[in-house]
Amino acid sequence: MEISNFCVFVLMLFFKLVGVSSPCPAECLTCDLNKQGEIIVLTCTNVQIQTLPNTVEDLQAKDLNIILPFGRFDMYILNGKSRLQRLEINNYHITSLYGECFKGCPGLLTLDLSNNEIMIIEEVNFAGLGNLNILNLNQNNVTTIGNFTFRNLPALKILSIVGNKLTSILKDDFTGLVKIAKIDLQHNIIKHINTEAFHSLQTLENLNLQHNNLTGIAAGVFSNLTSLRELNLQYNHIIILDPTSMVGTRLTKLDLWQNQISEVPTEFLGSIGHLGLTVNLAKNNITNIRSLAFNSVVLGT
Repeated sequence: MEISNFCVFVLMLFFKLVGVSSPCPAECLTCDLNKQGEIIVLTCTNVQIQTLPNTVEDLQAKDLNIILPFGRFDMYILNGKSRLQRLEINNYHITSLYGECFKGCPGLLTLDLSNNEIMIIEEVNFAGLGNLNILNLNQNNVTTIGNFTFRNLPALKILSIVGNKLTSILKDDFTGLVKIAKIDLQHNIIKHINTEAFHSLQTLENLNLQHNNLTGIAAGVFSNLTSLRELNLQYNHIIILDPTSMVGTRLTKLDLWQNQISEVPTEFLGSIGHLGLTVNLAKNNITNIRSLAFNSVVLGT
């Protein structure tokens, strides 16, 4: 017992000598140190990020009880945090991103800003994030993406904007995403997609547009996306599928569950250049099936 108390005393003395009152900030539930004794992983609740150690590499900050000035995530908040590789900021009451607010974190690989109140995103906000692989903007209030917004993210592979208020996808919304593999836009209110919006995304493999307000798929929208393998369009209001909208693709899975399609889209399916295509047409308004309508198609159940 005496030895144990002595060890505690030595530790307290050590932290006092090096100017550290505790190895982990009081607001943080998780706190990992490297071999040098530097804090590199933090999971914190109701904490102001600028007060945390600059040595942190993996940070989750959530549930801030105070309101940021004007709801703005400003450049000063991440000052000195140049070692960050993963940053997750949830329920922080952020309504806007100001300027080059992440430029001081060039090594950032994952950025999660989900469950905030962000309304506008701009190209300048993502300056300096040339190494970013994953961007999560789920459960915000974004209404438009904007031309070239993601142009500063050439390494991005996964983009998720689930549960926002997007109404349309414009021509240059995704320009610059030269390595993108997955885009998730489910649970928005998208009614219109520009026919050229996805044309530059030659590495795109998975696109999720379920739970939107699409009524049709226009000519050429997905044409020549040679890497696209999975397309989810369930829970829309789709009536019309233009036969040329999928020309040049090699889909393996197409989900059209719960739409308003009245007949099997034979020409549409035939334009997809993959013999093992799996299609889900359940919960539509199909009453008549023509001969050979599902030639080379595997029906989903």
